[in-house]
Amino acid sequence: MRSIISMKRLAAWAGESRTNIGEAMRYVGGALFLNLADRRIASGNVLAVYLECGGIKTALGESYFGRVKIKGARHYPLEDDKYPTPAAFARAVEIAKGEMRAAKSRLVLVIPKAWVIFRRENFPLVAKDHLSEVMAYEFDRLVPFQAEGAYYDFHVTKESDRVEVLLAAVKTELLEPYLKALTDKGIDVASVIASTSALGALAAHMGSGGAVVFLDLNSSGYEGGVVASGKLTSVMSGRAGGAAPEQWRDIYKREIDPLFVSLRSEGSTPRLILTGGRRGLPAEAGIYPQTEYFEETGLEISI
Repeated sequence: MRSIISMKRLAAWAGESRTNIGEAMRYVGGALFLNLADRRIASGNVLAVYLECGGIKTALGESYFGRVKIKGARHYPLEDDKYPTPAAFARAVEIAKGEMRAAKSRLVLVIPKAWVIFRRENFPLVAKDHLSEVMAYEFDRLVPFQAEGAYYDFHVTKESDRVEVLLAAVKTELLEPYLKALTDKGIDVASVIASTSALGALAAHMGSGGAVVFLDLNSSGYEGGVVASGKLTSVMSGRAGGAAPEQWRDIYKREIDPLFVSLRSEGSTPRLILTGGRRGLPAEAGIYPQTEYFEETGLEISI
């Protein structure tokens, strides 16, 4: 039987007595997926810090049991086209907490989609009451890196004659240096989530309770997913680097059409939320060069 360390939150890892920390797989229920009603961030001031290539982005908000009001946002550029070092990242977070008057705010660390592996799987309904054990046993089959040295989380997305699960996993070697750098500066982390999950939570907040397809578009491609009943149920991403603007419509049609077909077969007509816009796009491409394709979906679109 594998050794599993169960933790209430990723931020607590540094202060716990752990055995073989570099060799154990860690189930971190309640992390990696964002729930705006999470008791750790459901009320009070929350500072979200997004770690990305080239720097960090921060957003300070007031959260009252799922209702969020953004009070300010900033961008701190660091190394071009590289993830900042843990030390530089922690220093930037320290500066942001001071400049944004967020010393007492709970901190949510948003990690890049590129670090996180998402997998959908389904199991017999009888496995529902033992999913933690089942996921631990199946981990090596579902994820293309070894279970040793991984954090993972999962949630149920659908139940019928089988139970459908969405799994998220990240290598500890990517995440722990940043957590340690923050801990060394006395900065506590309330939650760690994947950027796609954060986008999904925002989309769900905008979607008024219905199913939502969200896509973040940029010059190299897209990332996004589907949110239903307030949960992230699937994740998608694709590359369009080097493609001419007139080719993007075909790329999105080929890669995203199957999703819309599947949703409609289930009787769902979701809202479509697009973000990203001109970021990194040539001016002549327009705000969304693939608008024609999205209009063909017949969905309600928010930009």
